[in-house]
Amino acid sequence: RGRSNTLLLVQSSYIAHQPYRYTANDMTSSSSTSSSYGGWKTCWGSSLRALHYYRIALGSLLTLELALRFRVLQPFYTDEGTLPLHLLLPNVDQLYRGVCIHCHLPHLWQQQVLLAFQLAMAALLTLNGVWGIMDTNNSNSNSNSNHNHTWKLRRRQAFSSITAFVSWFLYLSLTLRNTWLNYILDRYFHYLLLHAIFLPTTSNESNNNNNNNN
Repeated sequence: RGRSNTLLLVQSSYIAHQPYRYTANDMTSSSSTSSSYGGWKTCWGSSLRALHYYRIALGSLLTLELALRFRVLQPFYTDEGTLPLHLLLPNVDQLYRGVCIHCHLPHLWQQQVLLAFQLAMAALLTLNGVWGIMDTNNSNSNSNSNHNHTWKLRRRQAFSSITAFVSWFLYLSLTLRNTWLNYILDRYFHYLLLHAIFLPTTSNESNNNNNNNN
């Protein structure tokens, strides 16, 4: 029994130190895996449904934040408040005035109209994520009308980018109107909205074809 155990240990150590020889099947599987699921895509990639949920979460938070701003429009964003335009404008340059649309609206009703429009853009950003999830479910169930569905998703991509850009620009303008009110959430809104402009709404068709063939 002791001799047989010694032989087994010798054989196992010999097998462990032998280099692995790649076969043709191994090379094919590794190349297909690297082409379909590369390191960068695995690290930074995301599913299409997750991107739609990202828009819904971001748009919902932005809608809530803008709705709360209605309470403080008069004391912080008009000439009747703590920072009137005759104190702000002499201390800023032309670029600042061009970016900050709120710096040209001294009255309360003007700020209310602009904030209502900004709130509508945030709501459209949220609804765009909801519509994207519905389109994803329809694309999974209806595979015959791929051409029409792809064209619809491309229009949705343009609409999503426009709403995200308008929301980002107006929020930047609102922030510049009174920089004393800025806090950490404003910074993250700038980053996340800017990132949402470039997020796709359609998946890569070549990857889908490769996955179907595999």
